[in-house]
Amino acid sequence: MSDNHQNDHPLIEQYLKKSIWSRLGRLFFTLILLTPIAGLASWYAWGVIGSDKRQELRETYPAIEKLAAYVEHHGFQFDTPPQDTDQANGRPGSSPKQANPAPRPAREPRDETPIIDMRDEALLAKAASDPDPATQSSRKPSAPALQPQQIESDPVRRKTGESGWIQLSDGTIMRKDEFHARAREERGDRLAKVETLLEQGGFPVRMKAWDRAHPLTWDDFANQNVSEEKSFAGAYILSGIYLSSSRNSFLAFAYMEPNLSWCRPGMRNDYGLAHEQLHFDISEIFARQLRASLAKIPPHEIDKANEAYRRIVDEMNRTQTRYDDETQHGISRELQSKWAESVADALEKLNLHYWKPKWPRSSLHPVTHFYKAQLYELGIEGSDQSLTLAAKWYRKAVVGESAAAANNLARMHLFGHGVKQNEKKAFRLFRRGAKAGSPYAQFNLGVMYLHGYGVKPSKEKAVKWFTAAADGNPHARKALIRLEREAANGQTAQADRISAK
Repeated sequence: MSDNHQNDHPLIEQYLKKSIWSRLGRLFFTLILLTPIAGLASWYAWGVIGSDKRQELRETYPAIEKLAAYVEHHGFQFDTPPQDTDQANGRPGSSPKQANPAPRPAREPRDETPIIDMRDEALLAKAASDPDPATQSSRKPSAPALQPQQIESDPVRRKTGESGWIQLSDGTIMRKDEFHARAREERGDRLAKVETLLEQGGFPVRMKAWDRAHPLTWDDFANQNVSEEKSFAGAYILSGIYLSSSRNSFLAFAYMEPNLSWCRPGMRNDYGLAHEQLHFDISEIFARQLRASLAKIPPHEIDKANEAYRRIVDEMNRTQTRYDDETQHGISRELQSKWAESVADALEKLNLHYWKPKWPRSSLHPVTHFYKAQLYELGIEGSDQSLTLAAKWYRKAVVGESAAAANNLARMHLFGHGVKQNEKKAFRLFRRGAKAGSPYAQFNLGVMYLHGYGVKPSKEKAVKWFTAAADGNPHARKALIRLEREAANGQTAQADRISAK
């Protein structure tokens, strides 16, 4: 059987032979026919509107003034309205053989001057003393420029609203800048309590990648709330390995979280910082081992990559624990020195797999956009601070399903940092990050529900999200304990009132 099968119906054959050029030609000629129709419609609309409006459009759009000059130069009256279609006998659309239509009388220009309240004696006295004779003889005399104290006595101005002034629900009239300043002050007081709660447990997610050019400083230990769970330690660093996969690559690097790392007052010295830097260096050793393993795994075999990641992270955690145990958390300076030498040797052997943090603009890894955003937000590692650019890159990371970026961008919207303050948008972003599994976004969402920011207050939903965040956020556990105590105290007080009755 031949593969060159022909269609049996001639109409189908004819339709298939039509080229795309013939269709484009029809479209082109259709546009040519519609252009004069659109021009006539525009000319008619221009003639219908009033002369005042035409003059306003001329002043606003210089292109219209140029077009009018061009048209009038070629013999047309650009500002003349089209002829009225109403005939003398009152029937529209009469034929040319009928009598010429009767011209309409010219309309009196509309007076936009507000009517003066005749009960207002102050304004009447002002109008009576106006030296302008047109004002004296006019049926609607022009009102003088109102001063701030006169606005309250003018019902017309109070009803329509005067530019630069705002009328409150109680009838008070005040300047817009004063109104917004007062609103910002009240809003700041209202958010102060929430901000304190968020700073205690809903920190913005931060990340610092291991970089030979940017070693640790004490500024990287930004958490002011020292953990009670490690009361024996003078300082604490939370470090680990980040792994991300895309269609054609893996991205793995050692990182630490500044807002979850802390140092006790009086413990900031060079020796203590060297001990914490060694913890970070140990994470970098295993990050290089992971990069060496990922180089042998195709990008589509994500299961093998995750298996290698879990195996190496388990070994890293055991090494970190052994380092603290053998050096007694840095107390033994001799063993601390030996560990420093062995870690330096290990980094040198794996120097081939060193990766300098690079954050390209076009990347399939959301963490790339997240990292660029925090650099702009904080103005660190050679970047200029720009909250606007930070919000831009956080949005890109949110599109890439970054829960940390959703949490940070939500905080920016909640407090108006670099973006317009919007509690509802902050709530939606916190909810997005919470559903993606971020314990910090879950805690923040609980705070939003508890105090009713951007959503109707609900203590039940607040408890739900505090419970979800309790495993990864100790402050969520404290919030649950506080709510339980408040509920218990409320029940006790209610029981006392019942017994008193």
